[in-house]
Amino acid sequence: IGVGERAGCGLTTGNGNIIIGQGAGQGTITGNCNVSVAYQGFTALTSGSHNVTLGTQSSFSLTTGDKNIAIGCRALFNTTTADNNVAVGTSALNSNTTGTKNTSIGKSSLASNTTGNCNTALGVDALTTNSTGANNTGIGEHALTNNTTANNNTAVGYFSLNTNSTGGQNVGIGCGALRSNTTASENVAVGHSALGANTTASCNTAVGCGAMKSNTTGSVNTAF
Repeated sequence: IGVGERAGCGLTTGNGNIIIGQGAGQGTITGNCNVSVAYQGFTALTSGSHNVTLGTQSSFSLTTGDKNIAIGCRALFNTTTADNNVAVGTSALNSNTTGTKNTSIGKSSLASNTTGNCNTALGVDALTTNSTGANNTGIGEHALTNNTTANNNTAVGYFSLNTNSTGGQNVGIGCGALRSNTTASENVAVGHSALGANTTASCNTAVGCGAMKSNTTGSVNTAF
């Protein structure tokens, strides 16, 4: 089914596709069971199947990727061959190319991700600058916003692990927990502003509101 000017004009052998919107589905579509309700959605789609896109230019570059969901203007805009991604929000997973199994909900969440896999971002600007980092979870506005290549971080709370760039295996739970961390690894902070000033110190554990909030470079400390 094609509805709209040039909608589905590239459809060849694909079955069960629904293309609605001006300029949507202009690729040589051989994939099956795709749904697009978007201006210029699926413009490059070829053999990709079981994809859903809703929003202006969402899934714009998708070619052979399968089982992706994009909802929001330019969500999953640059994704080409990646599979099993969910992007909800304006520019969510916008730069993603081949990264798989990512979940991004919130404006600009995971917007810079390119090849990173298995990341979860929930909240405005969560994991925004992540590019190749994998297995990160950022829940809350500005959680893990500046993470780039680091792996295996968990941030839950407003501005938690906000400035972390390359530090890995950190856990920050609570508003501002590990907020200033940049390159340090293997820290655990639970509580409002716990380890809030920590920058490069590693292997610290702080539990409680304000626990070790002034620590910057001291490592291997424990505070309860």
